[in-house]
Amino acid sequence: MRCPSHDSESSGKFVEDDYKNLKVASHVIGLRDIEKELRSVHGLRNLLVYGYNKVNDELAFESMVKSLKFLREFSKRVKNWLEKSF
Repeated sequence: MRCPSHDSESSGKFVEDDYKNLKVASHVIGLRDIEKELRSVHGLRNLLVYGYNKVNDELAFESMVKSLKFLREFSKRVKNWLEKSF
């Protein structure tokens, strides 16, 4: 079993960025119902890593706490997919 990004490469389509990776993974692994939230988590990650504008610590913390639910669900689904696939 190939991983989602390899599937797109073999079809001649190249993954352009993390959001495209997420879209491919959402389709292959079955994350469509939480894709929007995962995109938000990725945006928060970019904000924290690259320091776009100024970071509001309280707002960032609240966002991280809210994100935990979706990250746990994401981890569970990826684990299940890996166990079935490999």
